[in-house]
Parts: sequence; structure tokens; C-alpha cells
Amino acid sequence: IRINYLDGKPVTNGRLTLEVSGRRFNKKSLGTLFRRSYSVNNGLISVFFSNVPIYTETLNFKANYNSGQLEKSKSSKALYSPSLSYLRLVLPEHVTAKVGSRGSVNVLYTVHENKLEEIPFHYKILCKGNLRQSGVTKIARDNRLSSNRNERSFTYNGRTIQGTSVNKFELKFNVTQYMVPSCRILVYYVKKDKETVGDSIVFDVEDKLENQISVDFVEAQKRPGQKTKIVMKAKPGSRVAISALDKSVLFLRDSEEVTKEEVMRILNRQDIGPMNARGYSKCKSPSRMPLETDVSETFN
Repeated sequence: IRINYLDGKPVTNGRLTLEVSGRRFNKKSLGTLFRRSYSVNNGLISVFFSNVPIYTETLNFKANYNSGQLEKSKSSKALYSPSLSYLRLVLPEHVTAKVGSRGSVNVLYTVHENKLEEIPFHYKILCKGNLRQSGVTKIARDNRLSSNRNERSFTYNGRTIQGTSVNKFELKFNVTQYMVPSCRILVYYVKKDKETVGDSIVFDVEDKLENQISVDFVEAQKRPGQKTKIVMKAKPGSRVAISALDKSVLFLRDSEEVTKEEVMRILNRQDIGPMNARGYSKCKSPSRMPLETDVSETFN
């Protein structure tokens, strides 16, 4: 928990109370699971608590500084994997990708067994609902080489799980015109017991249309009744439509002109993303099995 002043400097005094409550998948409240007060020294407080009840859907965190002077709440949704195997995609920190360049995403995945194993990671790039690229990348998994290792064991579903580690590799691909203005990248692998572990993420590309058209007047200004010339530039064979409208008409009603920004918004709405399977469950007792489909919050 980080506590700062408005200028970003850490708070160095006072008391903070953290309360954690929960809710099961059947929406029944678990009540308060954890409550403790801490002294604020350097603006940063590390909190650890275990033994979260089985089939907990949501944990609610509420931090209270100096008896109500400042209060903040956060929620964390549970994710489900029979083997506690998770995968997360993370975008690199750089400018928006351009057509013709090389794009990449970082793939983070958990490792539990202390052994060497090669994992075939399948990736698919979907643009506006169409599959444009796909492939398989084989990565040797070895938790002994992980740079992010947690030695602490914990109890899950009545059994003890040894410390996990997170491995990472970079998936690279070519950025094409089909990806404008964005595409969805799906990465997954299938375990020997048929469990599928995966994640998807939206990859943004520079909003540049394939056929660049420019329209300019030869003279910047003309009097009513005078002739003028328009210069248009586009790819050979392009068919261009031109319409003219008196600006005074726009004073009476809003313009219905189709802009480049509106076209990009329409294209973005064609994205095929993850859905929550709960709304489609026909089970009489859906609370017995978590059905969340997106694993992007696993590493938060």
C-alpha cells in the first residue's frame, strides 16, 4: 500500500487500517477476512495474508488513513486453474507500432515443477475478427532460471503448493496493414492433462490508412463565381468521390460527415475479446465451479 502527498512525496506518519472482506461465487458474503492497523513510516506498507477460503470470487480491500482522513478501496477477482497455471501478456513500453515494423509482447507464465520442460506456445493474431497470423513458439521452461521466484509455499484446496516462479519470453511478429487500427493477440498452451492456459491482449497500431489521399486548392482564397482548381493525390487507379457543402448549412444542424476518427472507432468495435462464461452457464449450481475466462489479472 503506497501513501503519498499530492506532490508525490511519501507520507511519514499516521496510522493506516486495512480491512479485507470477500464474496463467494454464489454471491454469499464471507465477511471480514483480515483487519490490521499499521504505522506509516516511509509511505509504503507491505501486507501479506493467506488461507483465503476456497471458491472465493472477490476480495475487497479497504484502506483507511488516520480514522477517515483518507479512504481508498480496491477489488480483486479470483481466477481459476486446477493446476494453478497462469499466463499473462504485457505490452512493451514504447510508442504505438507502425506498419512495416516489428511488434512484440512479453509473455509471463507460472512454473511450479522443479524440472526442465519444453512448452509449445501457440499464438494467433486476430484483426477485426479475421485470423491474420498464427504460429507456435517452443520455449524451454526451467524455474531454476527464473528471475522472479517465490520460495514461500502456501495451502490451496487442502494441499501444499511449493513456491512458484514466473518465467518470461518475448513474442515478436510483423506489423501489417491488416492490423490497423488495432488487433487482438492470443497466446496459449495446452498441458498434458488437456488444461488450456492462455491470455489475450489488444495491440494498437498507428492509425494510418493504406491509401493516403490528399486534397488541396491551388489558391487559398477565391471570390464567389470565380473558378478554382483542386489537386488530389492518391495511388494510381484510385476512385475518389468529391462532395461540396456550404459551411453555413452546418450552423443549422450537426454535421454527419464521416471522419477518419469515426472510421477507426468503427473498426475497433469489430474486436473479438474475452467474454465472461457465467452469463452462458446452464448449471443449476454454477457456484461449484469458477467460470472466469480472462486471466489478465493473475499477475497484478
